[in-house]
Amino acid sequence: MSKRGGRVPEIDLVRVVTFGAVVAVHAVSASFAARDLGGNAALMLLHYTRSGFFVFMAIVLVRSAERSGRTGKLRRRLMLVGVPYLTWSVIYLVVSWATGGRNAPWDGAWLALLTGTAWYHLYFLLVTMQFYVALPAFLWLLRRTRQHPWALIGASLAVAIVVTGWLRYGHWSPGLLGTYRQYAGQLLPTYQLLFVVGGVAALHLDTVLDWLTKHRRAMLAGTLAAALAMEVLYFVSVAVGTQPDAVSDPIQPVMQIWAVVLVAGLGAAATRWIDNGTPHVRWVDRASDLSFGVYLLHPLLLLGLLDLSWVTAPPAAVTAVLATALALAGSLLVTEVVRRSPASLPLTGRPRRRPQKSSVGSVTQQPESALSRKA
Repeated sequence: MSKRGGRVPEIDLVRVVTFGAVVAVHAVSASFAARDLGGNAALMLLHYTRSGFFVFMAIVLVRSAERSGRTGKLRRRLMLVGVPYLTWSVIYLVVSWATGGRNAPWDGAWLALLTGTAWYHLYFLLVTMQFYVALPAFLWLLRRTRQHPWALIGASLAVAIVVTGWLRYGHWSPGLLGTYRQYAGQLLPTYQLLFVVGGVAALHLDTVLDWLTKHRRAMLAGTLAAALAMEVLYFVSVAVGTQPDAVSDPIQPVMQIWAVVLVAGLGAAATRWIDNGTPHVRWVDRASDLSFGVYLLHPLLLLGLLDLSWVTAPPAAVTAVLATALALAGSLLVTEVVRRSPASLPLTGRPRRRPQKSSVGSVTQQPESALSRKA
């Protein structure tokens, strides 16, 4: 178990960076044509985000369970995700109807709720709830294999290559396999490698962070080399006839491996930030607190921003940069306001942040429950 305190600022920093990257993913996807060569080249690197989220989730939850000896109350965990999931699904169903995507808000609503398809980013909440349910069994597996982490990671990698390779390149999908393929992005087994890597890292967090610190330069150089290799793979694949959007698809073996490498590289960079002292830990902590609300809200702001003629004017790269910056800033501002309102739980998955008086009469912020922090 890690000897570090309750918070690990390196993880918070990498997570905040990744939440910014997911806004960029959606801005790029909306700004460029679906099969644009340059847009998909950017997505080839940025699509690490969904996999990265699941690594962070496993680190936070496994570490919390190891430190407390408990997995926490499942009902409370599910409420902190399920209530926002239902709230935002309804909001986006209405938005879809208002923008011409549905004949009525209730058109296909039950299927959308069951499959996380009310809007393109809500799958994440469904996978999160599945992991919450599976957490006790997952912890049992980690503890049984604690002395053999590389064997567990190796087996998980083999399974991931088979599953994501079949999803990316296979065509045989009879019966339930066809259903699984249709909803693979919303199902926990698709991402099992990321949870295993995060879980193992949580059990050996001191060792992992010390290794990243010691080998920081090599890790950063290796990450840059991996980024170059991803781009070479992208352009070679396009050159031999694969469509750009298919090459940059987030569910494929190479994308999950790239996500693990990039998260490790960002972690190595974060150790440098810690070595220089932590003057900005406070803003990272606040951004981390707001990140789940930003994730839920930002597609709505992007939809409005990209409907403005001055934003949608070419070139697409400028559109993407402007939309990312404005959506991120707007989402942070709105979420900060909502966190102080009665709507905080249904809209951000966090209990309302209430000011409380200190013993000397000053006003401070009420501390956040550990269970309310998402990975």
